[in-house]
Amino acid sequence: MRLSEIVSHLGMTIYAEIGLVLFVSIFIAVLVYTFRRRNRPSFDRARHMPLFDGPMSETTISESPACEQVPAASTSSRLSGGTQ
Repeated sequence: MRLSEIVSHLGMTIYAEIGLVLFVSIFIAVLVYTFRRRNRPSFDRARHMPLFDGPMSETTISESPACEQVPAASTSSRLSGGTQ
C-alpha cells in the first residue's frame, strides 16, 4: 500500500472542506466590515494618518490641508509640470 492510499482512506478530506468554509466566511466578513458606511470615519482617519506627526483627533483631520479637495485639473497640471 502506498502512503497516498493510506491517507485517502483516513477520511481527512473534511478538514480541507472546513478550512475552505472558514476562509470564505472570514473573507466575506472582512468585505462587509470594509464597505459598511458606519466604518467610513475610521477609514478616513486611517487614510490620513501618514500625513500627521502629532496625535490624531477629529479636529486635527478636518483642519488639515491634506483633507482639502483638490480639483482634478489642477492636480494633473501640477503632476505634468504645466500651467493652466
